[in-house]
Amino acid sequence: MTCGQWMEVATSLVFQVAFVVAATALAARTLRTAANQDRLWSVCIVVLLLLPAADILLPHLRILSRPAPRKGALIGADESELTLFWTCIGLWLSGAAVLTLRLVREVSRLTALFRTAVPVPDGLLTSLQEALGPELFRVGGRPVRLWFSDTLRLPSCCQLLRPSILLSRSVESLSLEEIAGVVRHELEHLHARHPLLLFLQRMAEVVLWPHPAVWWAGRRASRAREFRCDSAAVDTRSAAASYLRSILRLTLVEESPRTGLKTALGFGGECALIVERVERLASKDWNASVPREGRWRAASPILFATLAAVLLWIPVAGPASRRSLWSPWPTWSATVLRTLGVPARDYEVDGHRFNPAEFHRSRTR
Repeated sequence: MTCGQWMEVATSLVFQVAFVVAATALAARTLRTAANQDRLWSVCIVVLLLLPAADILLPHLRILSRPAPRKGALIGADESELTLFWTCIGLWLSGAAVLTLRLVREVSRLTALFRTAVPVPDGLLTSLQEALGPELFRVGGRPVRLWFSDTLRLPSCCQLLRPSILLSRSVESLSLEEIAGVVRHELEHLHARHPLLLFLQRMAEVVLWPHPAVWWAGRRASRAREFRCDSAAVDTRSAAASYLRSILRLTLVEESPRTGLKTALGFGGECALIVERVERLASKDWNASVPREGRWRAASPILFATLAAVLLWIPVAGPASRRSLWSPWPTWSATVLRTLGVPARDYEVDGHRFNPAEFHRSRTR
């Protein structure tokens, strides 16, 4: 791909990401259950991660195109365009490298926590299984391990090697009912595959870090995850009251420094999110019937938004022939297809009119 084509991918990606996030936000307002809102934002994160790959590896439909030059005119990138291109690449690589290093550091911290953690006493584990049901303590056919950590302030869960829940020593001051509510919250994270989705969210933030909509979507996804797990942790007014007490008691503990892990799902979160969770549970009408919504209702809006987003392609790479609705296949994708025996056009139709030298090289590859 030429520098002009890379700039075209980047420019189009800006609009595609914004469109998908905006469509997800609008669709989330129509969903009534926290579980479906969580599914919707999870699909959005996956789509955001796939959009750059689709833009780089697949041809795109040309709804708009720049007019073709007259015959014999040469189109090329001048020095200013090349300077801008390499400057943007350098800035993106710098930001992606910083975020990648931060992600690696968080994984290392999480691994270090497991080295110092100790298993939860069998008596407490048995009591929790009796209170919540032993079937909840298996995720994907694997048993969930519970650990105590002296350096962790708030309970967290992860699936780094196996499904695990890390409990802070502060939970020992809670009653069994309150501990059960906290553990039920973390178990819902594991059953919903939230640790994997959180990792995909972090990867989307690394790849698309310059786009503010990606960070906003990440915060909305985190909010939806916590709301879903809060709803699963309590089902009565008395359970909600006990659960609210556990939230307030754990988040107000100040004896040990807070350990924030961006690769694990913590019980607390940002202060504003904690306040919103408390207000949501405190104001919930427990006498109202639980609405029923199909799972496909959560996924269908984002699928239509994705199809519409791929049409938002901004023609900045130079003129293109209007005799073809599709752009050429990228060279690497076309090479793979040809290896499989599938013909794929990786040259511009009428390319001999735009840039004869480039057209000749593409046809002789």
